[in-house]
Amino acid sequence: MNRLHLVTQENGRRGARTRAKERLYNFILERLRPLGVKNVGITTGKRAGMQSLWLDPIRLWRLEPQGSEVDVKWAKKNREMKKAP
Repeated sequence: MNRLHLVTQENGRRGARTRAKERLYNFILERLRPLGVKNVGITTGKRAGMQSLWLDPIRLWRLEPQGSEVDVKWAKKNREMKKAP
């Protein structure tokens, strides 16, 4: 999530769609935790080499264009900065 789900209206409430999206995200995350997924926003990688492609119960991919750069002024503070090759 992009932290916009934390933004509230003037009366301190959040919209129904925003609450529903957060509940859906948390539901999906609950279902993925027993499978060993800790962070939905990253690639699962190959822990056991190429065998992981066949043995892992679930595979996640973070699709990012080659040569992409992160503009630091818009990035989250705790995000790892990547440099273009």
